[in-house]
Amino acid sequence: MWLWARRVGLSPLVPVFADTKWESDKDGINTYAYLDTLERLIGPIRRLESEGFEERTRRLATFPSRARKWCSPELKVLVMAGYLDAIRDEYRDECEVLIGFRRDESDKRGDPTLTPEREWSKEYDCEVWRPILEWTVEDVIAEHHRAGVPMNPLYLAGANRVGCWPCIHAGKVELRMLGELDPERVERIAAIERDIDQTMFTLEESRKGGKERKKIPVGIHEAVTWARTEHGGRQLTMVPQTSGCFRWGTCERPQADDAVDPHVGVTTE
Repeated sequence: MWLWARRVGLSPLVPVFADTKWESDKDGINTYAYLDTLERLIGPIRRLESEGFEERTRRLATFPSRARKWCSPELKVLVMAGYLDAIRDEYRDECEVLIGFRRDESDKRGDPTLTPEREWSKEYDCEVWRPILEWTVEDVIAEHHRAGVPMNPLYLAGANRVGCWPCIHAGKVELRMLGELDPERVERIAAIERDIDQTMFTLEESRKGGKERKKIPVGIHEAVTWARTEHGGRQLTMVPQTSGCFRWGTCERPQADDAVDPHVGVTTE
């Protein structure tokens, strides 16, 4: 989205990264090093810091969950809202926030009633615009190629989504990657689990006789082992998944890279 916004001439533009201090910092898949690369290639990024995922988890003695998802609201949204207030006070002007959501990322983002292209945000006290909602993965890859900017190395390693490492909603792909690429982070999570006597993940037991599935807490080591299985968690996967560069189409330049931009001339209202 940042690349697109620069290309179409949106200015002034301030790219903001809200750091939960829980991004991947492992050599080869280091998101912070990737941010450094973006700053060298494109320009400065305003990095906002919060209390931090691990610090808050330990202080509250609980991981965020589906029932109490404090991570994004408190470590990202509130920090961003404070930054916007500071901008308004300094420049005596209003703001508009652009967010790079895409509809095919989740059911919620795919529902126009839940995720419209434009809406007023009470948290940010300004309008939010999601200009690339209708983009496909191919559009995203083409925008990177057009600008000569690499993708986050986590994508190339095989991740479906990047962000917190891992997110509380991580699936098999990310948990398996975590175990294979970053055993130190696994041990870090295990230490937190021991200290607060709580697990980060739960697994749903098999449905029997139409009964509601129960969620069973599992430690990070068990979760990573489960991520290596198929067929309902009963069989270990012996063949690794296709590498990320093939899945994301970044092993070679896409043929449509130099085609006419399909988004030029489309109204955003």
